Amino acid sequence: MEREVVENVLLSMGTPIRLKGFKYVVDSILLLDKPEWSNPKWTALYGCVGTLNNVNYSTVESAIRTVFRSTRDRNCDYDVINHYIGFDCDSSSSLMRLYLTMKKETRPQAEDT
Repeated sequence: MEREVVENVLLSMGTPIRLKGFKYVVDSILLLDKPEWSNPKWTALYGCVGTLNNVNYSTVESAIRTVFRSTRDRNCDYDVINHYIGFDCDSSSSLMRLYLTMKKETRPQAEDT
């Protein structure tokens, strides 16, 4: 999955780019796209993102939670938000839903024969 694709989806939901969690969500999605992260331990994933950004895992988790909360609270396209992350408050389930939806949408379609 391409970084630009992830960023564009976040922007389409109205996610504030100014929040540091924006980058953490992008980094998390890119990690989830790697085979070794197919069944993540969230603390480990947040720790890896933290290492990439020189912060600890709790900073990453908190920033991601803030990004999702801010996205849901904005007056943007609620259908787009619901499509990608839903309206539950759990950061890890929202992150996984975002990843799985994006993966499904970016997967090459089989040719009709």
